[in-house]
Amino acid sequence: MRVTGLGRWASAMVAVAALAGCGKMPSLEVFKPARPAPGANAAAAACVLIDTDMALDDARAIAAMMPTDKVKAIVTTGGVSRPENGASAATVLVGASRKDARVLVGNPSPSPTNPEWLANSRQSAERLGYYLATTVPLGPPETFLAQEVRQAMRGCQTIDVLMLAPWTSFNVYRPQLGTRLRRVIVQGVPPSGDSPLAFSCSYDREACATVLDGGVAEQITWVALPANADQSYVPGPDMFEGLVATGLPGTIKVMMQINPSSVAEGYIWDDTAALYWLYPNLFAARGDHVEPKVPVAELKDNWRYAVNEAVERQH
Repeated sequence: MRVTGLGRWASAMVAVAALAGCGKMPSLEVFKPARPAPGANAAAAACVLIDTDMALDDARAIAAMMPTDKVKAIVTTGGVSRPENGASAATVLVGASRKDARVLVGNPSPSPTNPEWLANSRQSAERLGYYLATTVPLGPPETFLAQEVRQAMRGCQTIDVLMLAPWTSFNVYRPQLGTRLRRVIVQGVPPSGDSPLAFSCSYDREACATVLDGGVAEQITWVALPANADQSYVPGPDMFEGLVATGLPGTIKVMMQINPSSVAEGYIWDDTAALYWLYPNLFAARGDHVEPKVPVAELKDNWRYAVNEAVERQH
């Protein structure tokens, strides 16, 4: 067959295009339905600080948030994990994400409660669902936590705090955020009447009372699961089977597979708080808080999409 000049040119362009693709991972978009990028909404602040006690749902929430490039600091507060051990687990996630976020060892509660389930959950959480062979303290609590937060958040015009922990550390660094603080997004419902306190308030009651009485209440958005949430809200293979097997998604995938029983002990609590920041259109107001207005399968699907962005945005 004779190849004309035009044909030779076209063939050369095809070859160049093929070579250009070498060394670059094909876009994950071919595997995902079209949807807005995570965090691409008008309500999202310029910078995010995540305050966490590094329970396993916190780890999944952090994994969904890191690809946005907006997380500037992660403070590990005493709760399900102890601050120094939770910080090491958080550092693993930050490293796997290839993002630049400062991990700061926050404060333990001076008078914590000790629910009967805490010991087992702490053992799992501090080892990132047994992804780590043992606990490795990152260091003691920051001597000057407020100043370290100020340094980590420098240059931020507006700040959202994703609050996934008791309020112990927040009370220390809150003054450094000043008027830049736009919202505090918290998992659960606000304390009221005789209703049981959520763990974020029950673990350090004094710190919780200080926040709610200290003029921040109007900036808090509470994000809760429906009151009738059933076993479909438990994380499992329907979440991790769609994760890419490299980088941050791969790390979370392994974390969820090593000991499925520890993952299945909880619901997608803090995952949902992160999803509210990422995709507020999936939620609707319900009394004094917001709840998902979409089926749980859609929540999990959007969570997978957000976590997989950690790999998509590297290429």
